[in-house]
Amino acid sequence: MNKTYSRIGFITSIIIHGLAFAGVGWLLSSKPPLRATEEVTSISMEMMTALLEQPQVATAPEPENVETPEEVVEEVQPAEEIPEKVIEPEPEPVVEAEPVPEPVVEKPKEEPKPKEEPKPKPKEKPKEKPKPKEKPKPKPKPKAVEKSTETKKGIVAKAVPNVPQNAQAQRGTSNNNQTSANGNNQGNSQASSGELNRYKAQLQKALQRQANNSYPRREQMMRKTGVVTLSFSISSSGKLINVKVVKSSGNSNLDAAAVKAAQNTDMKSAPPAGFPSSLTVPVKFSLR
Repeated sequence: MNKTYSRIGFITSIIIHGLAFAGVGWLLSSKPPLRATEEVTSISMEMMTALLEQPQVATAPEPENVETPEEVVEEVQPAEEIPEKVIEPEPEPVVEAEPVPEPVVEKPKEEPKPKEEPKPKPKEKPKEKPKPKEKPKPKPKPKAVEKSTETKKGIVAKAVPNVPQNAQAQRGTSNNNQTSANGNNQGNSQASSGELNRYKAQLQKALQRQANNSYPRREQMMRKTGVVTLSFSISSSGKLINVKVVKSSGNSNLDAAAVKAAQNTDMKSAPPAGFPSSLTVPVKFSLR
């Protein structure tokens, strides 16, 4: 647009200058009086000043070429072509190779085993009939032992056949008295030994019972155990006296408890005749 305006202004200025020069030439050729020439010159001068005072649009120098941005022509994108379906060729069927049959190896025929002859079944033994229970035979009663007096009389009679009957009778009675005394003495000694053993067992049981009751609670909680060997005597009333520790358990509390248990033991009866004056008994402290 700027280029077109500048060209129009340039053309109009040329036309105006041309007309001005033509008018000046025409006036000079007509040669009017001086007054008229003065007027013409004054007019021409006025015209020249007017021409000079015209806007500089007509006489302005051509403006510098301003690069106008080129019109951006939008390229019309061609329509996307629809791709033609490519028809793939059908794959040729793969011909599988026929498997080569393996040679069949014939198994050797097993020789038929000889049939085992059935073993003859053992004949069942006939069941024995239960034997009738025999009634227990009554035990033969022991024969009455003949009195020792009769046997000894017979022995004495055989040994001394020539002794008178009165002498034999006296000897028989004396022998009877001796045998009966010996028998009584033997019976008394056996009974006393049995009583001694029984009394000792009762004493140990009573002492152990007292020891279990006297077991210190602290030692039980700490799981302390031990065996204390005591020596003591028995009074006529059945109490234990002169209690001493013969062998310590290694724990003073257990030793003291064993001595206390012995002092608290009371048999409530005197020991039998022949019982030892002192005993040594172990007392055991164990967790049940």
